Amino acid sequence: MTLQDQIMEYLSCLEFGASCTEIAKQLGKSRITTSKNLEVMKVKGLIDYKRIGMTKLWYTPSGRANIQSITVHSDLKDEKALAEKLSDDIKKEVSKPSFILVFSSTHIDLAKFARYFKKKFPNNTKIIGSSTCGEISKFGITENSVVAMAIRSDHISVGVGIGKNLKEEGFKAGKTAAEMALNNLEHDFSRTISYGTTVGDILRLNLFFAFMFPDFMSEQEESALDGIFSVLGTRCPILGGGSGDNLKYERTYQIYNGEVYTNSVLVALFALDCKTDSISVHGWYPTEKSAFVTKADGRTLYELNHERASTVYSSMIDQNEQDLIKRRNIAVLENVGSKYVLSISDIHGNTWLKHPNRVYGDGRMTFFANVPENIVVSLNEATKESVIGATEAALKEIKKRFKPRICIIFYAIGRKKFLEGYDACEEEFNLIKRQLKGVDFIGFYAFGQQGFTNSGVTGHRNQTVNFFFISDELLAKRLK
Repeated sequence: MTLQDQIMEYLSCLEFGASCTEIAKQLGKSRITTSKNLEVMKVKGLIDYKRIGMTKLWYTPSGRANIQSITVHSDLKDEKALAEKLSDDIKKEVSKPSFILVFSSTHIDLAKFARYFKKKFPNNTKIIGSSTCGEISKFGITENSVVAMAIRSDHISVGVGIGKNLKEEGFKAGKTAAEMALNNLEHDFSRTISYGTTVGDILRLNLFFAFMFPDFMSEQEESALDGIFSVLGTRCPILGGGSGDNLKYERTYQIYNGEVYTNSVLVALFALDCKTDSISVHGWYPTEKSAFVTKADGRTLYELNHERASTVYSSMIDQNEQDLIKRRNIAVLENVGSKYVLSISDIHGNTWLKHPNRVYGDGRMTFFANVPENIVVSLNEATKESVIGATEAALKEIKKRFKPRICIIFYAIGRKKFLEGYDACEEEFNLIKRQLKGVDFIGFYAFGQQGFTNSGVTGHRNQTVNFFFISDELLAKRLK
């Protein structure tokens, strides 16, 4: 047994740790030799120390990330008072946060609020966020409010980047934001891949994940993702939601360190030593009705089965075509677009929902996500029971394999509108709150979501709710 093994065995039996002198005496080694090994083991992430006066008290980490977090909420309309209220509430629990997530409606001057809020925290606290179509937290489903989650952990690091001119240069904006985030990231990986971690653990390590908040009005989410992939690769899990503006369809905002941006994409790249998990659900199910896309360009669908797209779609959902054209916006009205969505399947067997937006007199239709040519689309429907049931099943499955400490939620506004038609939003929220008992959670209603599938494919999604979980359990294993 090596000296380091002996040190680990000895310290693991102690509740409060021991000084170098005590360890050396117990193991019959010189203080100098013991001290050198202790320092090497600390670099490897096996042990740590705390100072008691002039003495270092060495101990084995508990295997926990010791995450501190708090979620706060306010619906104050005065930007300065709002910033003071939220920051005061945060500091009661987390004095010096590593980073803060902020999700806000557009009922306030976001630029003014962001400046006031940033001044309340140290320069190294990174504040990131987005405008919304509604907010989600333990305080309930809220509108015209601000929710924020402050997190502190030595085991979570974040780098942030902003890509501008998203509508005009989607790929470049995504690439620029990812490059900035990567260059802005500082993390000590020696604590993650350390002595005592098995080969199997290393192969399963997921050291990075990224959040993205794109301006929904740009309609360039897919291009921005391609730009991010060009920097981070396709294996980096990416989650996010399109910034909202309370369904005004005018202007959305991305928030970073006291500044507010628009026509931009924000990328927050996280490196962490603790375990994560995620799941994406929707609850829509395919019917036997399908069609072949014979003409499409991006988010515009012109023809199905060589006929007018609107004619075929109207027939599939048993609706009058002229009525749909007159309504124009079928995305949320009477639940037409929200209830009857199309879907495609990729080569991995993943299903991607395509939420219709508008129907035009010339037969074309627009969607909230790209619709490829030369592919079969299926009509999907949903019931209140299927949507809420999918959420419940997913959260129960997560809890079987994972003990979350924090949850971030990106929720499709179209999905919310569908449940509103059944007065079922509160029912689902109460279900989420029950399943996440003891978990700090925050989220927002978004214009489209970015998420990944079980096969690892990341893309732009409609009608889904994405849950991202962070555990307090560290990746690195204690040496046995």
